[in-house]
Amino acid sequence: MTDLSTTNKSFTTPIGTTPFNVDVTICNLDASSTIDFVVYIDGKLNSSVNWRKLSATTIQYVGTAFTAAYIGEVRRVTPPGRIQEMSYGDKIDVTYYEAELNKLTRQAYEYELNGIGPSSTVVSYIPINNAYNPSEWNADEVYAPTRHALRNVIETKAPINSPTLTGTPTAPTPTAGDNSTKIATTAFVTTHVSNALSNSPTLGGNPTCSKPQDSFLDDDTGIATTAWVQDEFVKRYRLRAFRKTSNQSLNASGSYLIYNNASDTGFFDLDNAYNTSTGVYTVPRTGWYRLILSPYISASYSTTTIVYAYTWLDINGGGYTSGPVLHMSQAYNNAIYHYTTAVAELYLSSTNTVKIGVSFQSTNLSSAYNYAVSADANGNCGNSLSIYYLGV
Repeated sequence: MTDLSTTNKSFTTPIGTTPFNVDVTICNLDASSTIDFVVYIDGKLNSSVNWRKLSATTIQYVGTAFTAAYIGEVRRVTPPGRIQEMSYGDKIDVTYYEAELNKLTRQAYEYELNGIGPSSTVVSYIPINNAYNPSEWNADEVYAPTRHALRNVIETKAPINSPTLTGTPTAPTPTAGDNSTKIATTAFVTTHVSNALSNSPTLGGNPTCSKPQDSFLDDDTGIATTAWVQDEFVKRYRLRAFRKTSNQSLNASGSYLIYNNASDTGFFDLDNAYNTSTGVYTVPRTGWYRLILSPYISASYSTTTIVYAYTWLDINGGGYTSGPVLHMSQAYNNAIYHYTTAVAELYLSSTNTVKIGVSFQSTNLSSAYNYAVSADANGNCGNSLSIYYLGV
């Protein structure tokens, strides 16, 4: 009786050599040219197109040369093809009958050696009907998957029409400037926004933004709204402050006027720059300013004495000599009110300080005289100060 048992053949692949032969005598292959073997390289099934059967004892590798030495294994696998087709009433040819028995016997040896089905450690000629497994499917380059296995793969993939993606799906990033129906990745959006913000964008429609809070002092690269421009124009050329003094006694040798009257209405200080305790106006912004003074001063003195009243500016605490004399008036009679108006236009720097001073000069100047800021005949307190900002 013919021995139909089989043994797997192990070998080591040569490096950089193709073709090369493998002695498979122990596999007990069939003498025909039928491919009745499979080859594993490094534990993975190698494609049958890489191998030729030269004889029952020798097979040949004709694929791409290996770059490393791998462990290979040849296993006999008897094809399941039909031996004889028959119809009802036909007799079985004894030759075919014996060939079928031999085939079944060979397969029994192969199954016993290498196993079969899902629990097998090898891939036999019967496809394993299991779920998709990347490493296992990738290793099988001989047998096609079953319909069940294919359905398993298809059902786990997102549909083409309106897919619901989970996890962290990715997509190719379109080139900058792309304007199509391609998927816009986060990298594409980031680049597009960055380019738009840094390349002088042309805005259309009616874009809006928040108006700066303080148009008078704002001097930066922020966006100016139409409301800001209108407000800036008006504020630059109108009163920044208008104040009056309360009744105030004055020193004969000179005093600073304190504009601290809080009882009258209509007075304001838009920049909150005037100190009503010290009389100091701190310049809020560099530029040209116009100061209008209307001092109303009284003095009691001898009718034979001529008294001169001077209104002057103290710049940065420098006293009488630090700023211009704005006005001089004189009086000859006792208890006569002197109503004067003075105008000064100055270029002042931010944080400069300005104070309004009044001094007196007489042929018989005495501290005993009563010099004062007082009310006029209508009861209006005597000193007012108007401050305009004219621009840079």
